[in-house]
Amino acid sequence: MSDIALSAGPHEFNLHKLVLASRTPYFARELAARPAASTWDLAPDISPGAFRVALRYVYAGDLPRDLAPPGSGLDEDEVLAGLRRIGQQLEMEQLQEAVAVGDDRKLARQRHDAEVARAISQFGEFFTRNI
Repeated sequence: MSDIALSAGPHEFNLHKLVLASRTPYFARELAARPAASTWDLAPDISPGAFRVALRYVYAGDLPRDLAPPGSGLDEDEVLAGLRRIGQQLEMEQLQEAVAVGDDRKLARQRHDAEVARAISQFGEFFTRNI
């Protein structure tokens, strides 16, 4: 049911233009310019592991407790650095702020609730403007 495939090196992520355009200023602008795009190559410096975590934030509004789960072969510091880069490239200040919250679970919960409300608003605004 996806309508765009994003590639990060050998990894491919099957995603939804509506979600990407609604939630990220970068994709809103880029997909408006190229609405027929069905594939997208990410910048080569984007770590697939960090991008997977960023997608969780885009789709669900939160970050996992373990950014680099045991056995994943990922380094948490590298994932954090990747998330900062992705936040900048996708123009998502909220992602960068969520990374900064770290292990403060109460603050993380408050940010998650605010992000869910933001996502609902973003989808509504996108729908009103484009559909």
